[in-house]
Amino acid sequence: MLKDIVKRLNLPNKSLQLYVGDADLINFDEKFDIININNVLHHISDKRGTLSKLKKMLKKNGKILIVEPNYYYPFRWIVETDIFGKFNFVKKYFEKNYLIEKNEKAIKFKELRQLIKDMNFSTEINVKDPNYLGYATIYFLDKFPRLVNLIYYADKFLFSKIIPKVIAPFQYFIISQK
Repeated sequence: MLKDIVKRLNLPNKSLQLYVGDADLINFDEKFDIININNVLHHISDKRGTLSKLKKMLKKNGKILIVEPNYYYPFRWIVETDIFGKFNFVKKYFEKNYLIEKNEKAIKFKELRQLIKDMNFSTEINVKDPNYLGYATIYFLDKFPRLVNLIYYADKFLFSKIIPKVIAPFQYFIISQK
């Protein structure tokens, strides 16, 4: 997937090297063409500090790829909300089975867009994911492939047209330095 992104952005890929690091602890002296932080920021308390570090590690025309879940996506909101307190059995189940971290909270899209703007990044791509029900189908993939296909087409041709994008499950960004 990353190689496809590199190709789409017309970046050199002859010497593609991949590094993995903890976003809270990273401190490379090296400069990068692409930094991919997929489902990372909502686990970090100092988002501004992390993005600032990443900005310093970008080459002149480098890009940061960001994928983040939406707090207002209904399935995620049910799992992460504190409104139901100790009666949120779904949240307790997800935490108990390590499906989410304790007190994990997805990012609100508006806040992430504002943070990117405040940090003087240029947003090249900002897309909301249209797969409203599709994420629940991963559990049915092997058992009910026809149901999964039906949900895929319902998302593509129906739900993505009528459901407000404010509750989209994910948002994708490609940002760079101004």
